[in-house]
Amino acid sequence: MCYKKLSLSQIAYTEEDRLSLFSVYKDMKQLGYGQYYLIQDNSPDYIQRLRDSMPIFDGSYSIHRTTDNSNQLARIHTDNRPAGLNIPINDCGAGCDTVFYNPSTLTRIIIPNPSMSDSYLSNNPIEECRFTLTMDSAYLLNTHYPHARVQTSSNDRLFLSMNLCVTYEEALEYFH
Repeated sequence: MCYKKLSLSQIAYTEEDRLSLFSVYKDMKQLGYGQYYLIQDNSPDYIQRLRDSMPIFDGSYSIHRTTDNSNQLARIHTDNRPAGLNIPINDCGAGCDTVFYNPSTLTRIIIPNPSMSDSYLSNNPIEECRFTLTMDSAYLLNTHYPHARVQTSSNDRLFLSMNLCVTYEEALEYFH
């Protein structure tokens, strides 16, 4: 399995939390990849509460601001973290999917990048599954499975991605 949809109540995420995160990160520049942060005493309250409520988080997180990438090749990659928890902040919805690909149809390539993730190429990648992060749910994802963002929406999508220190399979036990 590549991902699991979670209700916002499963991660104790409220509209107040969302608005608080939006006020902190609304002016972040679009990078094409997440901006990495360590969780510290001055981190937003929700992020600290989430870390403190479950021992599956590694003490860091990323904020992603993304927009239309339909005129580019999808950057298929695996992350350098075992799993992630993506939580919507603003304008998440239709027109932006996370797509997972069959690893046997891909070739690993070395491309230097700030996130230290592995990249892949394929003339014919085979899609295995996909999800759309929406404003009413969060997603636990297996970041060791090759995936890419496919966004046709021109909206500036903003979301929080919590980094986990356990495998996807171990994280599933917290959200059964």
